[in-house]
Amino acid sequence: MILCQPCNEGKKHKEKFPIQGVQRAIQLLGLIYLDIYSPMQLRTYYGSTNFIIFFDGLFRYYHVYLIKYKAK
Repeated sequence: MILCQPCNEGKKHKEKFPIQGVQRAIQLLGLIYLDIYSPMQLRTYYGSTNFIIFFDGLFRYYHVYLIKYKAK
């Protein structure tokens, strides 16, 4: 039985993802993630519409800083 090209492509097995090491922190503040969120729909009491989240890769500790402008 001869199958058309799209049928043959559909029956192929997916290739496995290459195994890569995950970078992990080995000391406090050794690996820090950060994300900037802006703008929020509401202003805070002090007028901030943006915030930054700092996340420590070792202890999973995070801290949120409110900022008024993205440029600061």
